[in-house]
Amino acid sequence: MCPNGEQVKTNLICTAILATAASFGAFAQDAAEDLNGPSVVCAGALTGDPRLSVFADKVDVAPIPFARMARSPNRVATGGEQKVIALWLERRDECFARGAEYRLKTLSPEERVDADSLFGAQRAISVQLLQGRLTYAQYNRYRFDLFQGAQYNAGYPAAAAAW
Repeated sequence: MCPNGEQVKTNLICTAILATAASFGAFAQDAAEDLNGPSVVCAGALTGDPRLSVFADKVDVAPIPFARMARSPNRVATGGEQKVIALWLERRDECFARGAEYRLKTLSPEERVDADSLFGAQRAISVQLLQGRLTYAQYNRYRFDLFQGAQYNAGYPAAAAAW
C-alpha cells in the first residue's frame, strides 16, 4: 500500500530534520577537534603571557574563534608596542608551526591550503600593524573579515586552523 501525501511529507520533513541534526553534530565534532589542535591551544596560551599585555587591550591575542572584536584605538602602534607585536608574531609563527602535523592529519588538502593562505594573510596584516601601516582598528577589522571570509569560502575547520 502506498503512503498518502501527508505521510510522504511527514517522512520527508523527519528525514530532513535528522540529516540537519547529524550535520550539526559533525560540525560540532570538527569544531571541537580544531579548537583542541596544537596551534589553537598554543595561541590560546599567549593570552596569559604578561609580555603581551602591553597591547592586549588593542588586539585580542586569543585565537580568532575565541577573540572578540573590541573597540580599538584608531592609531598606529608606538615603538614599545611594536616590539611586543614583533614578539607576538614570532610566537604565533611558532604556534602555527607546532600544529602542522595535526593539520596534515585532520584537514583535507584543500583545507590545509586554505588554512595556510589565511594564516599568511593574517601574518601580512600583522606585519603592516608592526610597521605602522595599519591602525589597531583597521587591523582588527581586517583580521575578523579575513576569518569570516575564510569560514564562508573554505569552511570552519580551515578558518579555525589558521586563527
